[in-house]
Amino acid sequence: MIEHYNKNQTDALRYIEQKTRRFFKVKTAPGHGIEHAQCVARYAREIAEKENERAWLCEAAGWLHDIGRTPEYFNNQAKKTHHELSFELLQEWFEKDTKLAGFFTARDREELLYSIRYHWDDGANKYKSALILRDSDKLDLLGQKGIERHFEAHFALDDTQRCIWFLINILRGERLGTGSARAIAKKYNLYDPFFVWIKNYLPRNKRVLCALSGGVDSAVSAYILKRAGFEVTGVYMKNWSDRVGLKGECRWQDERRDALRTAAHIGVPFITLDFEKEYRARVVVYLFKEYQKGRTPNPDVLCNNLIKFPLLLKEARRRNMNFVATGHYARVIHKEKHGHFYLQSAIDTNKDQTYFLHRLKEQELSRVLFPLNLISKDEVRAIARQARLLVADKEESMGICFIGEVPMKQFLQQTIKEKPGNIVDVAGHILGVHDGLYWYTNGQRHGLGLGGGTPYFVVGKNMQKNELVVARGDNNKALFIDKAYLESLHWVNKPPRMPLSCAMRLRHRQPLFEGSVRALNAREKKNAPRGATHEALFKHKQQAVTPGQFAVFYDGARCLGGAVIAGV
Repeated sequence: MIEHYNKNQTDALRYIEQKTRRFFKVKTAPGHGIEHAQCVARYAREIAEKENERAWLCEAAGWLHDIGRTPEYFNNQAKKTHHELSFELLQEWFEKDTKLAGFFTARDREELLYSIRYHWDDGANKYKSALILRDSDKLDLLGQKGIERHFEAHFALDDTQRCIWFLINILRGERLGTGSARAIAKKYNLYDPFFVWIKNYLPRNKRVLCALSGGVDSAVSAYILKRAGFEVTGVYMKNWSDRVGLKGECRWQDERRDALRTAAHIGVPFITLDFEKEYRARVVVYLFKEYQKGRTPNPDVLCNNLIKFPLLLKEARRRNMNFVATGHYARVIHKEKHGHFYLQSAIDTNKDQTYFLHRLKEQELSRVLFPLNLISKDEVRAIARQARLLVADKEESMGICFIGEVPMKQFLQQTIKEKPGNIVDVAGHILGVHDGLYWYTNGQRHGLGLGGGTPYFVVGKNMQKNELVVARGDNNKALFIDKAYLESLHWVNKPPRMPLSCAMRLRHRQPLFEGSVRALNAREKKNAPRGATHEALFKHKQQAVTPGQFAVFYDGARCLGGAVIAGV
Protein backbone atom coordinates (compact mmCIF):
# COMPACT_ATOMS: atom_id res chain seq x y z
CA MET A 1 0.00 0.00 0.00
CA ILE A 2 1.43 3.36 -1.05
CA GLU A 3 1.38 5.74 1.89
CA HIS A 4 0.56 9.38 1.22
CA TYR A 5 2.35 11.57 3.74
CA ASN A 6 0.61 14.44 5.50
CA LYS A 7 2.19 17.91 5.64
CA ASN A 8 3.98 17.31 8.97
CA GLN A 9 5.48 14.05 7.69
CA THR A 10 6.51 15.60 4.38
CA ASP A 11 8.07 18.59 6.14
CA ALA A 12 9.85 16.29 8.59
CA LEU A 13 11.43 14.19 5.85
CA ARG A 14 12.48 17.26 3.88
CA TYR A 15 14.05 18.78 6.99
CA ILE A 16 15.81 15.52 7.92
CA GLU A 17 17.16 15.05 4.41
CA GLN A 18 18.54 18.59 4.31
CA LYS A 19 20.07 18.27 7.80
CA THR A 20 21.66 14.91 6.92
CA ARG A 21 23.05 16.25 3.64
CA ARG A 22 24.61 19.23 5.42
CA PHE A 23 26.08 16.89 8.05
CA PHE A 24 27.70 14.53 5.53
CA LYS A 25 28.90 17.43 3.37
CA VAL A 26 31.19 18.59 6.19
CA LYS A 27 32.75 15.17 6.78
CA THR A 28 31.76 11.66 5.81
CA ALA A 29 33.07 8.15 6.32
CA PRO A 30 34.11 6.39 3.07
CA GLY A 31 31.29 4.24 1.70
CA HIS A 32 28.82 5.46 4.34
CA GLY A 33 27.82 8.93 3.21
CA ILE A 34 24.73 10.57 1.83
CA GLU A 35 24.33 8.18 -1.12
CA HIS A 36 24.09 5.24 1.26
CA ALA A 37 21.63 7.08 3.51
CA GLN A 38 19.48 7.96 0.50
CA CYS A 39 19.39 4.36 -0.73
CA VAL A 40 18.52 2.98 2.69
CA ALA A 41 15.75 5.58 3.08
CA ARG A 42 14.33 4.59 -0.30
CA TYR A 43 14.44 0.88 0.54
CA ALA A 44 12.90 1.57 3.95
CA ARG A 45 9.94 3.38 2.41
CA GLU A 46 9.38 0.65 -0.19
CA ILE A 47 9.49 -2.16 2.37
CA ALA A 48 7.35 -0.29 4.92
CA GLU A 49 4.63 0.40 2.36
CA LYS A 50 4.48 -3.28 1.41
CA GLU A 51 4.53 -4.34 5.08
CA ASN A 52 1.79 -1.81 6.05
CA GLU A 53 4.16 -0.13 8.47
CA ARG A 54 4.51 3.63 8.97
CA ALA A 55 6.63 4.43 5.93
CA TRP A 56 7.50 8.01 6.85
CA LEU A 57 9.06 6.96 10.16
CA CYS A 58 11.00 4.14 8.49
CA GLU A 59 12.20 6.52 5.78
CA ALA A 60 13.33 8.99 8.44
CA ALA A 61 15.30 6.19 10.13
CA GLY A 62 16.95 5.41 6.79
CA TRP A 63 18.24 8.95 6.44
CA LEU A 64 19.53 9.08 10.02
CA HIS A 65 20.75 5.55 10.72
CA ASP A 66 24.43 6.05 9.81
CA ILE A 67 25.22 9.53 11.12
CA GLY A 68 27.43 7.81 13.72
CA ARG A 69 29.73 6.53 10.98
CA THR A 70 31.48 9.90 10.84
CA PRO A 71 32.53 10.04 14.53
CA GLU A 72 33.27 6.30 14.38
CA TYR A 73 35.69 6.83 11.51
CA PHE A 74 37.30 10.10 12.56
CA ASN A 75 37.03 10.39 16.36
CA ASN A 76 36.15 7.25 18.27
CA GLN A 77 38.55 6.95 21.17
CA ALA A 78 35.95 5.03 23.19
CA LYS A 79 35.73 2.45 20.35
CA LYS A 80 31.94 2.53 20.25
CA THR A 81 29.97 0.93 17.43
CA HIS A 82 28.56 3.12 14.69
CA HIS A 83 24.98 2.37 15.73
CA GLU A 84 25.70 3.40 19.32
CA LEU A 85 27.23 6.62 18.02
CA SER A 86 24.28 7.23 15.69
CA PHE A 87 21.91 6.76 18.63
CA GLU A 88 23.86 9.19 20.82
CA LEU A 89 24.18 11.79 18.08
CA LEU A 90 20.46 11.65 17.26
CA GLN A 91 19.67 12.05 20.95
CA GLU A 92 21.84 15.15 20.93
CA TRP A 93 20.06 16.46 17.83
CA PHE A 94 16.66 16.01 19.46
CA GLU A 95 17.86 17.90 22.54
CA LYS A 96 19.41 20.80 20.65
CA ASP A 97 17.19 21.03 17.56
CA THR A 98 13.66 21.77 18.77
CA LYS A 99 12.33 21.93 15.22
CA LEU A 100 13.53 18.40 14.50
CA ALA A 101 12.15 17.09 17.79
CA GLY A 102 8.84 18.83 17.15
CA PHE A 103 8.05 16.69 14.12
CA PHE A 104 7.78 13.58 16.32
CA THR A 105 5.70 12.51 19.28
CA ALA A 106 7.56 11.17 22.31
CA ARG A 107 6.62 7.63 21.24
CA ASP A 108 7.87 8.26 17.70
CA ARG A 109 11.20 9.54 19.01
CA GLU A 110 11.55 6.47 21.23
CA GLU A 111 10.84 4.14 18.30
CA LEU A 112 13.19 6.01 15.98
CA LEU A 113 16.02 5.94 18.51
CA TYR A 114 15.46 2.23 19.18
CA SER A 115 15.52 1.41 15.46
CA ILE A 116 18.77 3.27 14.93
CA ARG A 117 20.48 1.95 18.05
CA TYR A 118 19.70 -1.68 17.20
CA HIS A 119 19.64 -1.58 13.42
CA TRP A 120 22.53 -4.06 13.25
CA ASP A 121 21.21 -6.44 15.94
CA ASP A 122 19.39 -9.43 14.43
CA GLY A 123 17.54 -10.04 17.69
CA ALA A 124 16.19 -6.51 18.29
CA ASN A 125 12.59 -6.49 17.08
CA LYS A 126 10.67 -4.50 19.68
CA TYR A 127 9.45 -2.34 16.79
CA LYS A 128 8.97 -3.63 13.26
CA SER A 129 10.55 -0.41 12.02
CA ALA A 130 13.87 -1.70 13.46
CA LEU A 131 13.57 -4.85 11.38
CA ILE A 132 12.71 -2.81 8.27
CA LEU A 133 15.70 -0.51 8.81
CA ARG A 134 17.97 -3.52 9.27
CA ASP A 135 16.69 -5.08 6.05
CA SER A 136 17.08 -1.80 4.18
CA ASP A 137 20.67 -1.42 5.35
CA LYS A 138 21.50 -4.99 4.31
CA LEU A 139 19.96 -4.51 0.87
CA ASP A 140 22.37 -1.66 0.20
CA LEU A 141 25.27 -4.00 1.04
CA LEU A 142 24.24 -6.23 -1.84
CA GLY A 143 24.41 -5.98 -5.62
CA GLN A 144 27.02 -4.26 -7.74
CA LYS A 145 26.54 -1.14 -5.65
CA GLY A 146 27.52 -3.12 -2.56
CA ILE A 147 30.78 -4.11 -4.24
CA GLU A 148 31.42 -0.48 -5.22
CA ARG A 149 30.72 0.64 -1.65
CA HIS A 150 33.21 -1.91 -0.39
CA PHE A 151 36.00 -0.41 -2.48
CA GLU A 152 34.94 3.12 -1.48
CA ALA A 153 35.35 2.14 2.18
CA HIS A 154 39.05 1.33 1.63
CA PHE A 155 39.03 -2.00 3.45
CA ALA A 156 42.64 -3.22 3.38
CA LEU A 157 41.76 -6.68 2.07
CA ASP A 158 43.35 -8.75 -0.63
CA ASP A 159 41.23 -10.72 -3.10
CA THR A 160 41.25 -13.88 -0.97
CA GLN A 161 39.96 -11.92 2.03
CA ARG A 162 37.37 -10.17 -0.15
CA CYS A 163 35.92 -13.52 -1.17
CA ILE A 164 35.30 -14.20 2.53
CA TRP A 165 33.89 -10.72 3.15
CA PHE A 166 31.52 -10.86 0.18
CA LEU A 167 30.28 -14.27 1.33
CA ILE A 168 29.54 -12.75 4.76
CA ASN A 169 27.45 -10.08 3.00
CA ILE A 170 25.57 -12.83 1.15
CA LEU A 171 24.85 -14.46 4.51
CA ARG A 172 23.55 -11.12 5.77
CA GLY A 173 21.22 -10.96 2.81
CA GLU A 174 20.00 -14.47 3.53
CA ARG A 175 18.97 -13.25 7.00
CA LEU A 176 16.60 -10.58 5.66
CA GLY A 177 13.66 -10.53 8.05
CA THR A 178 10.77 -9.35 5.88
CA GLY A 179 9.25 -11.02 2.87
CA SER A 180 9.24 -7.67 1.07
CA ALA A 181 13.01 -7.27 1.44
CA ARG A 182 13.61 -10.82 0.25
CA ALA A 183 11.40 -10.11 -2.78
CA ILE A 184 13.46 -7.00 -3.59
CA ALA A 185 16.72 -8.95 -3.37
CA LYS A 186 15.32 -11.61 -5.68
CA LYS A 187 13.76 -9.12 -8.11
CA TYR A 188 17.03 -7.24 -8.65
CA ASN A 189 19.33 -10.32 -8.41
CA LEU A 190 21.29 -8.63 -5.66
CA TYR A 191 23.31 -11.73 -4.75
CA ASP A 192 24.58 -12.44 -8.27
CA PRO A 193 27.41 -9.83 -8.41
CA PHE A 194 28.93 -11.29 -5.24
CA PHE A 195 28.73 -14.86 -6.49
CA VAL A 196 30.33 -13.80 -9.79
CA TRP A 197 33.09 -11.89 -7.99
CA ILE A 198 33.87 -14.83 -5.68
CA LYS A 199 33.93 -17.23 -8.64
CA ASN A 200 36.36 -15.00 -10.52
CA TYR A 201 38.69 -14.16 -7.64
CA LEU A 202 38.69 -17.22 -5.38
CA PRO A 203 42.31 -18.37 -5.37
CA ARG A 204 43.18 -21.46 -7.36
CA ASN A 205 45.16 -22.69 -4.37
CA LYS A 206 42.27 -22.74 -1.93
CA ARG A 207 42.86 -25.69 0.38
CA VAL A 208 42.42 -24.67 4.01
CA LEU A 209 43.20 -26.48 7.26
CA CYS A 210 40.66 -24.93 9.65
CA ALA A 211 41.07 -25.40 13.40
CA LEU A 212 37.86 -26.66 15.01
CA SER A 213 37.96 -26.32 18.80
CA GLY A 214 34.39 -27.42 19.45
CA GLY A 215 33.22 -23.82 19.94
CA VAL A 216 31.05 -21.49 17.90
CA ASP A 217 33.79 -19.18 16.60
CA SER A 218 35.80 -21.88 14.86
CA ALA A 219 32.61 -23.57 13.62
CA VAL A 220 31.39 -20.37 11.94
CA SER A 221 34.85 -19.80 10.47
CA ALA A 222 34.76 -23.21 8.81
CA TYR A 223 31.18 -22.65 7.61
CA ILE A 224 32.04 -19.29 6.01
CA LEU A 225 35.07 -20.74 4.23
CA LYS A 226 33.10 -23.71 2.96
CA ARG A 227 30.28 -21.50 1.66
CA ALA A 228 32.80 -19.22 -0.06
CA GLY A 229 34.17 -22.17 -2.03
CA PHE A 230 37.37 -23.04 -0.19
CA GLU A 231 38.33 -26.71 0.17
CA VAL A 232 38.18 -27.01 3.94
CA THR A 233 39.48 -29.73 6.23
CA GLY A 234 38.56 -29.39 9.90
CA VAL A 235 41.21 -30.22 12.47
CA TYR A 236 40.92 -30.73 16.21
CA MET A 237 44.13 -30.22 18.20
CA LYS A 238 44.47 -32.50 21.21
CA ASN A 239 46.86 -30.69 23.53
CA TRP A 240 46.14 -32.32 26.87
CA SER A 241 44.83 -35.38 28.64
CA ASP A 242 44.92 -36.43 32.27
CA ARG A 243 46.21 -39.91 31.56
CA VAL A 244 49.76 -39.37 32.76
CA GLY A 245 51.19 -37.23 35.55
CA LEU A 246 49.54 -33.85 36.07
CA LYS A 247 45.79 -33.75 36.48
CA GLY A 248 43.64 -30.91 35.22
CA GLU A 249 40.05 -30.96 34.07
CA CYS A 250 40.35 -30.90 30.29
CA ARG A 251 37.18 -32.18 28.64
CA TRP A 252 38.83 -32.69 25.30
CA GLN A 253 36.64 -35.67 24.36
CA ASP A 254 33.51 -33.49 24.61
CA GLU A 255 35.12 -30.68 22.63
CA ARG A 256 36.37 -33.05 19.95
CA ARG A 257 32.89 -34.57 19.65
CA ASP A 258 31.39 -31.12 19.06
CA ALA A 259 34.09 -30.34 16.51
CA LEU A 260 33.42 -33.64 14.72
CA ARG A 261 29.68 -32.97 14.63
CA THR A 262 30.32 -29.48 13.27
CA ALA A 263 32.50 -30.84 10.47
CA ALA A 264 29.88 -33.44 9.57
CA HIS A 265 27.11 -30.83 9.55
CA ILE A 266 29.09 -28.46 7.33
CA GLY A 267 30.25 -31.31 5.11
CA VAL A 268 34.03 -31.13 5.44
CA PRO A 269 36.64 -33.81 6.22
CA PHE A 270 37.82 -33.99 9.83
CA ILE A 271 41.12 -35.03 11.39
CA THR A 272 42.56 -35.04 14.91
CA LEU A 273 46.17 -34.07 15.60
CA ASP A 274 47.84 -35.02 18.88
CA PHE A 275 50.15 -32.22 20.06
CA GLU A 276 50.13 -33.26 23.72
CA LYS A 277 53.85 -34.06 23.84
CA GLU A 278 54.80 -30.70 22.32
CA TYR A 279 52.32 -28.83 24.50
CA ARG A 280 53.65 -30.29 27.72
CA ALA A 281 57.25 -29.63 26.71
CA ARG A 282 56.80 -26.08 25.36
CA VAL A 283 53.90 -24.62 27.34
CA VAL A 284 53.27 -26.55 30.56
CA VAL A 285 56.96 -26.73 31.53
CA TYR A 286 57.22 -22.99 30.88
CA LEU A 287 54.14 -22.38 33.04
CA PHE A 288 55.67 -24.12 36.06
CA LYS A 289 59.08 -22.49 35.61
CA GLU A 290 57.51 -19.05 35.53
CA TYR A 291 55.42 -19.65 38.66
CA GLN A 292 58.50 -21.00 40.46
CA LYS A 293 60.22 -17.69 39.65
CA GLY A 294 57.33 -15.88 41.32
CA ARG A 295 55.93 -14.65 38.02
CA THR A 296 52.46 -15.05 36.44
CA PRO A 297 52.72 -16.42 32.88
CA ASN A 298 50.17 -16.36 30.09
CA PRO A 299 50.12 -19.84 28.50
CA ASP A 300 47.54 -18.85 25.85
CA VAL A 301 50.11 -16.55 24.20
CA LEU A 302 52.69 -19.33 24.23
CA CYS A 303 50.20 -21.85 22.82
CA ASN A 304 49.56 -19.67 19.77
CA ASN A 305 53.23 -18.88 19.35
CA LEU A 306 54.74 -22.33 19.92
CA ILE A 307 51.97 -24.86 19.26
CA LYS A 308 48.87 -23.88 17.33
CA PHE A 309 50.19 -21.84 14.44
CA PRO A 310 53.63 -23.35 13.81
CA LEU A 311 52.40 -26.94 14.08
CA LEU A 312 49.21 -26.38 12.07
CA LEU A 313 51.19 -24.58 9.35
CA LYS A 314 53.67 -27.46 9.32
CA GLU A 315 50.81 -29.94 8.98
CA ALA A 316 49.24 -27.84 6.23
CA ARG A 317 52.50 -27.89 4.26
CA ARG A 318 52.77 -31.64 4.75
CA ARG A 319 49.27 -32.08 3.31
CA ASN A 320 49.93 -29.62 0.47
CA MET A 321 47.36 -27.18 1.86
CA ASN A 322 47.54 -23.44 1.25
CA PHE A 323 46.13 -21.79 4.37
CA VAL A 324 45.47 -22.31 8.05
CA ALA A 325 42.30 -20.72 9.45
CA THR A 326 41.15 -20.19 13.03
CA GLY A 327 38.24 -18.53 14.81
CA HIS A 328 40.34 -15.75 16.32
CA TYR A 329 39.07 -12.17 16.29
CA ALA A 330 41.90 -10.38 14.51
CA ARG A 331 42.76 -9.02 11.07
CA VAL A 332 45.59 -9.74 8.68
CA ILE A 333 46.26 -6.69 6.53
CA HIS A 334 47.96 -7.50 3.23
CA LYS A 335 49.69 -4.53 1.65
CA GLU A 336 49.83 -6.02 -1.83
CA LYS A 337 51.91 -3.17 -3.27
CA HIS A 338 54.75 -3.86 -0.82
CA GLY A 339 54.04 -7.55 -0.23
CA HIS A 340 53.81 -7.18 3.54
CA PHE A 341 51.34 -8.71 6.00
CA TYR A 342 50.38 -6.93 9.21
CA LEU A 343 48.44 -7.98 12.30
CA GLN A 344 45.58 -5.63 13.13
CA SER A 345 42.86 -5.43 15.76
CA ALA A 346 39.46 -6.93 14.99
CA ILE A 347 36.42 -4.81 14.22
CA ASP A 348 34.79 -6.15 17.41
CA THR A 349 37.17 -4.45 19.85
CA ASN A 350 35.56 -6.21 22.82
CA LYS A 351 36.57 -9.57 21.34
CA ASP A 352 39.88 -8.53 19.77
CA GLN A 353 42.51 -11.22 20.38
CA THR A 354 45.65 -9.60 19.00
CA TYR A 355 47.05 -9.62 22.56
CA PHE A 356 47.24 -13.42 22.32
CA LEU A 357 48.55 -13.38 18.73
CA HIS A 358 51.26 -10.74 19.00
CA ARG A 359 54.13 -13.25 18.81
CA LEU A 360 53.20 -14.50 15.35
CA LYS A 361 55.57 -13.74 12.49
CA GLU A 362 54.79 -11.99 9.23
CA GLN A 363 55.66 -15.16 7.31
CA GLU A 364 53.04 -17.06 9.34
CA LEU A 365 50.42 -14.34 8.79
CA SER A 366 50.86 -14.68 5.02
CA ARG A 367 49.27 -18.13 5.22
CA VAL A 368 46.65 -17.49 7.93
CA LEU A 369 42.96 -16.64 7.48
CA PHE A 370 40.80 -15.10 10.20
CA PRO A 371 37.26 -15.27 8.71
CA LEU A 372 35.72 -13.45 11.71
CA ASN A 373 37.96 -10.42 11.32
CA LEU A 374 35.25 -7.95 10.32
CA ILE A 375 32.20 -9.17 12.24
CA SER A 376 31.02 -9.08 15.84
CA LYS A 377 30.39 -11.93 18.24
CA ASP A 378 26.65 -11.27 18.00
CA GLU A 379 26.79 -11.74 14.23
CA VAL A 380 28.82 -14.92 14.65
CA ARG A 381 26.00 -16.29 16.79
CA ALA A 382 23.46 -15.15 14.19
CA ILE A 383 25.35 -16.94 11.40
CA ALA A 384 25.64 -20.07 13.55
CA ARG A 385 21.86 -20.14 14.08
CA GLN A 386 21.32 -19.41 10.40
CA ALA A 387 23.53 -22.40 9.53
CA ARG A 388 21.84 -24.50 12.24
CA LEU A 389 25.17 -25.34 13.81
CA LEU A 390 24.83 -27.45 16.95
CA VAL A 391 27.19 -25.15 18.86
CA ALA A 392 25.32 -21.93 17.97
CA ASP A 393 24.40 -21.20 21.59
CA LYS A 394 27.28 -23.00 23.29
CA GLU A 395 28.86 -21.00 26.10
CA GLU A 396 32.39 -19.73 25.70
CA SER A 397 35.12 -21.62 27.50
CA MET A 398 37.00 -19.49 30.01
CA GLY A 399 40.38 -19.90 31.62
CA ILE A 400 43.29 -22.15 30.68
CA CYS A 401 42.09 -25.10 28.60
CA PHE A 402 44.04 -27.90 30.29
CA ILE A 403 43.20 -26.77 33.82
CA GLY A 404 39.46 -26.32 33.30
CA GLU A 405 37.60 -25.57 36.51
CA VAL A 406 40.42 -26.81 38.76
CA PRO A 407 41.76 -23.83 40.78
CA MET A 408 45.20 -22.74 39.55
CA LYS A 409 46.70 -23.16 43.03
CA GLN A 410 45.47 -26.75 43.24
CA PHE A 411 46.93 -27.50 39.81
CA LEU A 412 50.31 -25.97 40.60
CA GLN A 413 50.57 -27.78 43.94
CA GLN A 414 50.97 -31.05 42.05
CA THR A 415 54.55 -29.95 41.36
CA ILE A 416 55.27 -26.83 43.43
CA LYS A 417 55.38 -27.34 47.19
CA GLU A 418 54.15 -24.88 49.80
CA LYS A 419 56.70 -22.46 51.22
CA PRO A 420 55.18 -20.35 54.02
CA GLY A 421 56.38 -16.81 54.66
CA ASN A 422 55.26 -13.45 55.93
CA ILE A 423 52.77 -11.05 54.39
CA VAL A 424 54.08 -7.53 54.94
CA ASP A 425 52.90 -4.02 54.06
CA VAL A 426 55.04 -1.60 52.07
CA ALA A 427 56.64 -0.38 55.33
CA GLY A 428 57.70 -3.93 56.23
CA HIS A 429 55.15 -4.54 59.01
CA ILE A 430 54.09 -8.17 59.29
CA LEU A 431 50.36 -8.59 58.69
CA GLY A 432 49.95 -12.31 58.24
CA VAL A 433 51.33 -15.49 56.71
CA HIS A 434 51.19 -16.86 53.16
CA ASP A 435 51.73 -20.47 52.10
CA GLY A 436 53.86 -19.78 49.01
CA LEU A 437 54.55 -16.74 46.83
CA TYR A 438 53.81 -18.75 43.69
CA TRP A 439 50.04 -18.64 44.15
CA TYR A 440 49.76 -14.85 44.18
CA THR A 441 49.79 -12.23 41.45
CA ASN A 442 50.12 -8.46 41.47
CA GLY A 443 46.79 -6.72 41.98
CA GLN A 444 45.25 -9.78 43.66
CA ARG A 445 42.74 -8.95 46.39
CA HIS A 446 41.06 -12.21 47.41
CA GLY A 447 42.61 -15.12 49.25
CA LEU A 448 45.02 -13.10 51.40
CA GLY A 449 43.33 -13.93 54.71
CA LEU A 450 43.86 -10.46 56.15
CA GLY A 451 40.44 -9.87 57.66
CA GLY A 452 37.76 -7.24 57.00
CA GLY A 453 37.83 -3.50 56.51
CA THR A 454 39.51 -1.80 53.56
CA PRO A 455 40.90 -4.62 51.42
CA TYR A 456 44.58 -5.28 50.79
CA PHE A 457 46.09 -5.82 47.34
CA VAL A 458 49.28 -7.61 46.32
CA VAL A 459 51.85 -5.08 45.09
CA GLY A 460 54.98 -7.22 44.95
CA LYS A 461 56.99 -10.25 45.99
CA ASN A 462 60.37 -10.35 47.73
CA MET A 463 61.66 -13.74 46.59
CA GLN A 464 64.86 -13.52 48.64
CA LYS A 465 62.99 -12.91 51.90
CA ASN A 466 59.97 -14.99 50.83
CA GLU A 467 57.70 -12.04 51.63
CA LEU A 468 54.41 -11.11 49.99
CA VAL A 469 54.07 -7.32 49.88
CA VAL A 470 50.60 -5.81 50.09
CA ALA A 471 49.06 -2.35 50.21
CA ARG A 472 45.68 -1.24 51.54
CA GLY A 473 43.03 0.29 49.26
CA ASP A 474 42.50 0.07 45.52
CA ASN A 475 43.85 3.61 45.06
CA ASN A 476 47.01 3.05 47.06
CA LYS A 477 49.94 4.60 45.21
CA ALA A 478 51.97 1.41 45.68
CA LEU A 479 49.61 -0.30 43.20
CA PHE A 480 50.57 2.11 40.42
CA ILE A 481 53.86 2.35 38.55
CA ASP A 482 55.05 4.24 35.49
CA LYS A 483 57.49 1.76 33.93
CA ALA A 484 58.39 -1.91 33.59
CA TYR A 485 61.42 -3.91 32.48
CA LEU A 486 61.02 -6.08 29.38
CA GLU A 487 62.60 -9.24 28.02
CA SER A 488 62.07 -11.51 25.00
CA LEU A 489 60.91 -8.76 22.65
CA HIS A 490 59.16 -9.93 19.50
CA TRP A 491 58.12 -7.87 16.47
CA VAL A 492 55.57 -9.11 13.96
CA ASN A 493 57.37 -7.27 11.16
CA LYS A 494 60.71 -5.47 10.94
CA PRO A 495 61.93 -4.23 14.35
CA PRO A 496 61.25 -0.51 14.76
CA ARG A 497 63.79 2.11 15.71
CA MET A 498 64.30 2.80 19.39
CA PRO A 499 63.03 4.62 21.32
CA LEU A 500 59.53 3.77 20.10
CA SER A 501 56.45 5.83 20.98
CA CYS A 502 53.36 3.65 20.78
CA ALA A 503 50.13 2.55 22.40
CA MET A 504 50.22 -0.54 24.58
CA ARG A 505 48.26 -2.82 26.86
CA LEU A 506 49.44 -5.11 29.65
CA ARG A 507 46.54 -7.57 29.63
CA HIS A 508 43.76 -8.75 27.33
CA ARG A 509 40.95 -6.21 26.85
CA GLN A 510 42.77 -3.49 28.77
CA PRO A 511 42.13 -0.14 27.04
CA LEU A 512 45.19 0.98 25.09
CA PHE A 513 47.31 3.64 26.77
CA GLU A 514 50.20 5.76 25.55
CA GLY A 515 53.80 4.92 26.32
CA SER A 516 57.21 4.23 24.84
CA VAL A 517 59.79 1.46 24.61
CA ARG A 518 63.53 2.02 24.84
CA ALA A 519 66.63 -0.18 24.93
CA LEU A 520 68.65 -0.44 28.13
CA ASN A 521 72.35 0.38 28.02
CA ALA A 522 74.98 -1.95 29.50
CA ARG A 523 75.04 -0.17 32.88
CA GLU A 524 71.23 -0.22 33.17
CA LYS A 525 71.10 -3.94 32.35
CA LYS A 526 73.30 -4.69 35.36
CA ASN A 527 70.74 -3.08 37.69
CA ALA A 528 67.71 -4.56 35.91
CA PRO A 529 66.10 -7.98 36.44
CA ARG A 530 68.06 -10.81 34.82
CA GLY A 531 67.30 -11.04 31.10
CA ALA A 532 65.80 -7.55 30.78
CA THR A 533 66.90 -5.74 27.62
CA HIS A 534 64.34 -2.93 27.30
CA GLU A 535 62.10 -0.72 29.37
CA ALA A 536 58.47 0.30 28.83
CA LEU A 537 57.60 3.80 30.02
CA PHE A 538 53.95 4.66 30.66
CA LYS A 539 52.59 8.15 30.05
CA HIS A 540 50.20 7.57 32.96
CA LYS A 541 50.82 5.18 35.85
CA GLN A 542 49.32 1.71 35.44
CA GLN A 543 47.80 -0.57 38.05
CA ALA A 544 48.89 -4.11 38.89
CA VAL A 545 51.74 -4.47 36.39
CA THR A 546 52.55 -8.17 36.61
CA PRO A 547 55.93 -9.82 35.84
CA GLY A 548 55.50 -12.79 33.53
CA GLN A 549 52.59 -11.25 31.66
CA PHE A 550 53.03 -9.60 28.26
CA ALA A 551 53.21 -5.96 27.25
CA VAL A 552 51.81 -5.67 23.72
CA PHE A 553 52.49 -2.67 21.49
CA TYR A 554 50.25 -0.98 18.91
CA ASP A 555 50.36 1.73 16.27
CA GLY A 556 46.69 2.63 16.03
CA ALA A 557 44.90 -0.64 15.23
CA ARG A 558 48.09 -2.35 14.05
CA CYS A 559 49.70 -4.76 16.51
CA LEU A 560 53.47 -4.31 16.36
CA GLY A 561 54.55 -7.07 18.73
CA GLY A 562 55.26 -7.38 22.42
CA ALA A 563 57.52 -8.51 25.24
CA VAL A 564 57.49 -10.37 28.54
CA ILE A 565 57.34 -8.12 31.59
CA ALA A 566 60.60 -9.02 33.35
CA GLY A 567 60.05 -6.90 36.45
CA VAL A 568 58.91 -3.56 37.81
